[in-house]
Amino acid sequence: GKEVACNITRLEAGSVVFEDVCTEVVKGQVLKPLERGQQARQHQNDPLPGRIRYRAPDHSEVEIPFGDKDQRGDFTLKHGDWVQFRIATDRRDQLQRATNISLQEESFNVSGERREQGAVVALKEGFGFIRCAERESRLFFHFNEVLDVDRDICVNDEVEFTIVQEQTSFSNSRQSAIRIKHLPTGTVQFEVVIEKNVSGVISKEIPPQNGNFGTRSPTKTNSQSPTNGNEKTSEPGVIQYQVNGTKKSIYFFPKDCDQKSLPHIGDKVDFNISQVKRSKELVAVDVKVVSKNQVKNGLGRSNSLPLCQGFIAALKDGFGFIETVAHDREVFFHF
Repeated sequence: GKEVACNITRLEAGSVVFEDVCTEVVKGQVLKPLERGQQARQHQNDPLPGRIRYRAPDHSEVEIPFGDKDQRGDFTLKHGDWVQFRIATDRRDQLQRATNISLQEESFNVSGERREQGAVVALKEGFGFIRCAERESRLFFHFNEVLDVDRDICVNDEVEFTIVQEQTSFSNSRQSAIRIKHLPTGTVQFEVVIEKNVSGVISKEIPPQNGNFGTRSPTKTNSQSPTNGNEKTSEPGVIQYQVNGTKKSIYFFPKDCDQKSLPHIGDKVDFNISQVKRSKELVAVDVKVVSKNQVKNGLGRSNSLPLCQGFIAALKDGFGFIETVAHDREVFFHF
């Protein structure tokens, strides 16, 4: 007595239509969001557990269900969120549901949730990490929390997000970013300028091997200096300056100087003072050399550094040594 299908013929794709989706876009508010996680779905008997309330053309308030395939993306929805959607009507039983659901910007104002900003620094298979503007640790996120489903997430993308405590197991939890929205490039500020047009003198210059030359130097230095928001630590230089007669010193980094002419010890510089948001430390930015430290060379001319002569004594991988004319020492150089 069991019915079975037979004489099965393949039809053109799109021939079978189970539902009609209205072209009109409707706006409503989430009454009941979907529960997340495998366990929630296993214990879920209702195929359409979500609920949205909207105002019908006759001004009556209507509740409409939705399921886990009806969002445009698998991002977290919250109670009270404003959403846009379309109404799908099942041809078999005339039941209606909300589909093509997208989150509206005003939801963040309604919820009062704290939104933070940062930039994507690493991408893996299905997840990634964000460097936050206002906190030290990198933040985990799932790709499905990106609100714009039509755009690929890329390293260096600037984003806005909400932070939640995610339960990874019974005993462990971690913070992660949800409801991730793309921001225009240049929006996220990792540091804020608090004082402009300060003058000072270089008391410690940036070592060459930690400038543009990366790891090509034959020496290694370990620095405990602040990172100024950089992912890779480079040893900073130091500027000495005065405030109301009090001597102070401040770090500066290669990225905040003219890369072709890094300042040297004794050079007078103008700079601005920035506060790094996530660590509250002060750093010098926009460092410009006002006057070079004048050193007399053997020819009576005045140069920023003495001119020397010598012979190429040795060549290695990316660097070498020059023997001075006087044969009294060998000087290191980068190619």
